[in-house]
Amino acid sequence: MVWWCLLAIVTAVLLGVLCRYVTSRPLANWDRIDIQPNQRWQAGWRLLARVTDPLLMAGYDVLLAVGLCWQGRFAQAVWVVLTLAVADSLGILLKHLVRRSRPSAGRAHYSFPSGHVLGATVMALMLLTIFANPWLRLLIILLGLLIALSRLVLNVHYLSDLLAAICLATCVFSLSQAVIYLMSV
Repeated sequence: MVWWCLLAIVTAVLLGVLCRYVTSRPLANWDRIDIQPNQRWQAGWRLLARVTDPLLMAGYDVLLAVGLCWQGRFAQAVWVVLTLAVADSLGILLKHLVRRSRPSAGRAHYSFPSGHVLGATVMALMLLTIFANPWLRLLIILLGLLIALSRLVLNVHYLSDLLAAICLATCVFSLSQAVIYLMSV
């Protein structure tokens, strides 16, 4: 449990530092990365972004919870739903507090933190906890990395948006693990 609390504290501090730096004018765009993808690949990146939309991710989360209930793992099903719900809620709150514009002009909504990467990271951490198959775990990690890369390639996020989402996801996940530990004692 100490490990989960320590990880939550470290990621919360990193998130706080990122929040501070992305809102200060001289550093607001320090991490803009312009990747010019091959036009043939552009459609694939957009498709990946669509199927990992935060609303769809919530749907996948509910499907995972239903599957866990089907197996009689009710506590784990509740954990899956609550963990993503808390992370997404905090992500939305942060977006409205920080109000960072996206790198590409004309895009609606704020960029910090990335909702796609937040949801994907929380889901990946939960799936890595649930499934033990090493090949499936590798696939989950690779998919998470591709989702993060897609946000940069599509020029809808700064690198710090992705890092903030990963920090927030790790913090919420770690706290959820600490709560589970405390409830089992």
